[in-house]
Amino acid sequence: MKQILCTFILSFAALVTSAQTVSNKKMPFVDADRTVTFRYVNKQVKHVTIEGSFPKSMSMVGKDGAWGYRTAPLPSEMYTYRFAIGGKKKVTDPLNPNVVCDIDDSLSYFVVGGYPGSFYMDNNVPHGTVQQLWYHSEFDKNMKQRRLSVYLPAEYKQNPQKRYPVLYLLHGTGGDELAWLGMGRLAQIMDNMIAQHKTVPMIVVMPNGIAE
Repeated sequence: MKQILCTFILSFAALVTSAQTVSNKKMPFVDADRTVTFRYVNKQVKHVTIEGSFPKSMSMVGKDGAWGYRTAPLPSEMYTYRFAIGGKKKVTDPLNPNVVCDIDDSLSYFVVGGYPGSFYMDNNVPHGTVQQLWYHSEFDKNMKQRRLSVYLPAEYKQNPQKRYPVLYLLHGTGGDELAWLGMGRLAQIMDNMIAQHKTVPMIVVMPNGIAE
């Protein structure tokens, strides 16, 4: 029993030390081995879990209001999450500036590199531009002006007269013209795929398809 308790104390100390070591970096901290360290400070709560696009929620370990958790190595992917405070209130990570909207929810996110995660990152490649444009619509009398988003490849500025393929990309239920840019990471995916010659430069049009 004493050996088990000692092992737990040493593991907890290592976890807290690790969280303190990376606390001055952008959180969560994705290490080279694809483990991810989370840190959260709240002295008013007794239980904090991490809920998101993981197989299951993860209970953080806390001491004196400092909460930490280090995952096992994660597959390469983009992950969204929130902190569940006391099992009820859910908040985004105050130490993570990266937030996306999923319908009417705000979610923190991070990316584990590799394949396919690297396609979702802002890598050192030529970046295209995104514009939001308004257009007239007769579909809904209460929404006569609709907005669409347009992705233009990086080379477009130098070749405005060139004829490009056009992809019309519609969002899912509850989304809008911004859905593919946020949760979908459309601009990053296109930038990276074009730079790696996995697709040709193209224009992507994302309309607002809300019916009412």
